[in-house]
Amino acid sequence: KEKKKMMTFTILFVFLSFLSSLVTSTKSIEFLSWLSKNGAKHENIVIQKFAGMGYGVVPTKNINKNDLLLEIPKKLVLCRDTLEKDSNIDLYKKFPTVDQAMVAWLLTQKILKNESFFEPYISLLPKKIPVCQYFTDNELKEQQTPK
Repeated sequence: KEKKKMMTFTILFVFLSFLSSLVTSTKSIEFLSWLSKNGAKHENIVIQKFAGMGYGVVPTKNINKNDLLLEIPKKLVLCRDTLEKDSNIDLYKKFPTVDQAMVAWLLTQKILKNESFFEPYISLLPKKIPVCQYFTDNELKEQQTPK
């Protein structure tokens, strides 16, 4: 039971992190519709823009200990299980690491566009993800906690 709670928390954290990159658009509406059609549940939350931070999930009422905010079925989570269920799994097994296989899988899904089951999700992924090794000295300095 503890393992299930941890998995639910991990999935929720990943999903909420993803939501921060959402834009208010037809694509986000399609994404939310896709979630619902595929068994995701959400109650008493909205997506809201935060100045200088992007989008996030905000509760619409006080949250009690056992309130459901968001429940995502595992079939909607991009993870090793998703990769292993793909019909091209033999191709992905040729990669030295699971991370490299996932990158190849994601690129394949991106190319498939509307033919991919995950298109509503993938279409909303950020076009660019900042990686700290490419930050300028000034950008790194801005990330430091004030003393």
